[in-house]
Amino acid sequence: MLHLKIITLLLISAPFSVADDWKETKSQEGNFKAQMPSESRYQANEIETELGKIKIHMFIATSDSGNEAYMLMYNDYPDELFKTKTIDQILADAADGAVENVKGKLQSESKVTHAKFPGKDLEATATADDQVTYISWRLLLVKNRMYQIGCVGVGKKVPAETIKKMKESFELLR
Repeated sequence: MLHLKIITLLLISAPFSVADDWKETKSQEGNFKAQMPSESRYQANEIETELGKIKIHMFIATSDSGNEAYMLMYNDYPDELFKTKTIDQILADAADGAVENVKGKLQSESKVTHAKFPGKDLEATATADDQVTYISWRLLLVKNRMYQIGCVGVGKKVPAETIKKMKESFELLR
């Protein structure tokens, strides 16, 4: 499960400024490609979960202002998880965890499908130091791999057109 506290930290400490032109982010290992509003950088983190250590692969870009972050992430769940939980339960747990990890408040949630795979779209807000963070998140479960497409705005929402383009540009490679 992703610890979204990392995202807030990345927004605050982003050491670079990027242009607002769209760039393709592609991962052969992750089996996807998608458009992001600017050039992304890759990082991976291992987190401890009730399932053991899970490696999260993240592609992160920020706006020129540093007030927006765009993320494409994926992680693989162990096969044992699917013996004890349904796909709906896994998606619900991931959605709940995403909101809880930022001490946020869920604004809306809906089921989605992408290339016949199940998922969830979430809209949430979180407040820290009197600053509202707006979170738009898509979770997609493809076999045992969870993909996450996220747009985060600090102090203002990421434009709806940007969110839509990121989500709709996401493609599995094979």
